Amino acid sequence: MRLPSLPGQTILGDRGENLSSVLLEIWSKAALRQALLQWVEELTPMDAIDFEFPADFTGKILLTLIEEHGQKTSAFSASDGTLRFLAMIAALLEPEPAQFYFFEEPDNGIHPTRLNLLLQLMERKVPLDTTEIIIDDSFRFSVVAFLLRLLNNTANSITAFPFLTAVVA
Repeated sequence: MRLPSLPGQTILGDRGENLSSVLLEIWSKAALRQALLQWVEELTPMDAIDFEFPADFTGKILLTLIEEHGQKTSAFSASDGTLRFLAMIAALLEPEPAQFYFFEEPDNGIHPTRLNLLLQLMERKVPLDTTEIIIDDSFRFSVVAFLLRLLNNTANSITAFPFLTAVVA
């Protein structure tokens, strides 16, 4: 996720490879750009207002987040939680969406108060097409998902119990 990638790579690798290229592809589409900025703003502690994708001497690009007061943070310096979240956004918003996603402990690196936003992102993806999301979850994610289902009384989305797999379908 921290490494530069070749432009034109539109599929995120299993371990977040090509993150910069996939985000550039998302960024190049106005509607997706707005969604990307909105989710980053809500889910990360950074005040990111823009992205840059400078190329290195080999032609590979590297994601750089630009904060409100001009501070630039490259993928090399971003927190693990920010990169994990960006990878989940990239997977769910990528131009060539999959029909099946598997996320292992998506709450790692995400502040507990923001877990509900992550659930909302996943739920928004599901009704749009025939997507299934499998979550190998932790206790914390399960409890938040379960409480949100009780509060919202929704039949669709995540059925989550501690230490079991949750399925969004």
